[in-house]
Amino acid sequence: MVDGKLHMLYFENYFTDLKAATILVENDYIDRDFMEDFAGYYARCFGKYESSCTRLHFFDKSFTPRQFGFTLIGRGRTLSSQRLQDSYLGFVVVKKLPITFIGRTCLRTYGSDNGRRYYPTLRRYPVGLFGLSLSVNETLAFQEQDRGAAACATSALWTVLQGTGKLFQHTIPSPVEITRLATQIPDETVPGILPSRGLTGRQEIYMLRQLGLEVDYTNAQGEFIMTGSVYAYLRAGIPLLLRIVLYDTSYTPYAKLVGAHAIAVTGFSLGRNKSIPYGLQQFKLRTTRIDELYVHDDQVGPFARMRLDGTKVKTETKVSIFDLNSLSTSWKGQDNRIGSIRAVPKFHLIPLYPKIRIRFEFIRNVVMSFDQYIRKAIFGPKPVSSFESPFEWDIFLTTVNDIKPALQNELLIENSVKKKILLHNMPRFVWRARMRNKNKVVLELLFDATDIEQGKFFVCGIEYFKPLYTFIKYKAQNDCSSSFYQSRLYWRILEWFATKA
Repeated sequence: MVDGKLHMLYFENYFTDLKAATILVENDYIDRDFMEDFAGYYARCFGKYESSCTRLHFFDKSFTPRQFGFTLIGRGRTLSSQRLQDSYLGFVVVKKLPITFIGRTCLRTYGSDNGRRYYPTLRRYPVGLFGLSLSVNETLAFQEQDRGAAACATSALWTVLQGTGKLFQHTIPSPVEITRLATQIPDETVPGILPSRGLTGRQEIYMLRQLGLEVDYTNAQGEFIMTGSVYAYLRAGIPLLLRIVLYDTSYTPYAKLVGAHAIAVTGFSLGRNKSIPYGLQQFKLRTTRIDELYVHDDQVGPFARMRLDGTKVKTETKVSIFDLNSLSTSWKGQDNRIGSIRAVPKFHLIPLYPKIRIRFEFIRNVVMSFDQYIRKAIFGPKPVSSFESPFEWDIFLTTVNDIKPALQNELLIENSVKKKILLHNMPRFVWRARMRNKNKVVLELLFDATDIEQGKFFVCGIEYFKPLYTFIKYKAQNDCSSSFYQSRLYWRILEWFATKA
């Protein structure tokens, strides 16, 4: 049973890529999350289960027990404590349970591959090892569902909360605590609280609100919609819970439904050279350059790759045949081939700080409407510039504490403009919309994420290319007072350029 687990193959390949050379075993380790689960469920079982775990530590440097012993007592020469830290790849907690034994896991990520891979949700995990202070500096914790205290949704939520807990300063509950909080709302489709057989979307939202968070529930059907949310929130360090439906494509002529599943989205790859124009307006979002997602899939492993390769899943119902957009997985189908099970995205759950009131979808629609307005003016019957059409937009959530240091180092902004923006009062959470042309930023728009959609949510524009900025200002002064433009989503942008730019 253990040999057949996808985790075994995944971790074998993972540690090969990370060039693991030494495994150090820490016996009788007490893991806080498993202790909570043990007290809440396993301690009450008739069968005897152990509360202690084993923790495996991985290093990319070879060393002997003798060398490690000298390091412990501060006499390490060949293996100093700093060299031990530099070679540290992370740890895996092994629970003394049958089959579902992979507990809290913190491992170094794959490399960035020349900036293609992005992992914006990472945090630091301190590690105490026999008196030595180590750390896994950039990772996000993972663990396998154990089907007793947790199901896949619980494990995915636990990972998501590992990221938001540090970002928004809320408590991070254990899997059994997540299950108990969520199942305070009874559901006739879920046969009991423990052992956990899964959570509904309504229960997941309720649990997140119990922690003082708000939730953005967004459709993930369609690549443009899905990648937009993934990119916009991951750039702010917020992991997303993605609900998917799995289909086994090894059956023909139609794929067979396997079931619903939940995963935590933790990173992405911008592997496509160009963004893909969307709709009749040919609107371009940088997010459509995403060709891979990196997810914590409790049935596979941490940072597992899911490709957006354009493959459709053909399914049949009693009334229709469907071709569904899908992602690759590392799951095995009936043919025992990895990848023969495909994932069809359904929806995202994004946990947010309560003061973040304006969501990505609204900002995207504002920017889309402004893009049409400005393109019509620039590329109309009498083009005013040699710009390449259409523009590409980069939209993501950030904080004032991130944006101002970034602007300080921005070489494309004149010092006088930079000083004005840095002295500008801004809210804590800000939406950034960066307009690119020929892969260069030519304009930036900032929006107040803590305002309301009916309010004055536009913060300011930032000048990167003076002729464009001046043109928008001139156009806004002519159009701002028109009742036609005042009914448009982008009117707040025009108002600012007409009166404050």
